[in-house]
Amino acid sequence: MLSYNDDAIDAANEGRHTPKWVLHNGERIAKLRYVHTDAWRGHYDVVPTKRAGYKLLEEDCGWVTGDWDDAPEENKSSNVKAKIEELEERFKEVVVVLTPTSNVFSTSYDVLVKED
Repeated sequence: MLSYNDDAIDAANEGRHTPKWVLHNGERIAKLRYVHTDAWRGHYDVVPTKRAGYKLLEEDCGWVTGDWDDAPEENKSSNVKAKIEELEERFKEVVVVLTPTSNVFSTSYDVLVKED
């Protein structure tokens, strides 16, 4: 099963505080931690909770630019979307967490999978 969590993106777009937790089916599966890369730039780290049983696939995480065909939810033929769909075939449960970055033209995505 493939799910997307874009709560942090929604909060940024609506002028609300970024949530501290990534929720999936009402359960806290990861914590969002902002990382400052300098005085005005940064990004969010997604840190899985041990209790929920998810792990972060660091090699499958990344960011997409402002090009709409990069965005996983916008174009099924994009490289990112294809990579995520491939992971869905390998794992029982995949949660893609989308978070804003300090660069208005990029969105970070992190991939969590349920450990069996």
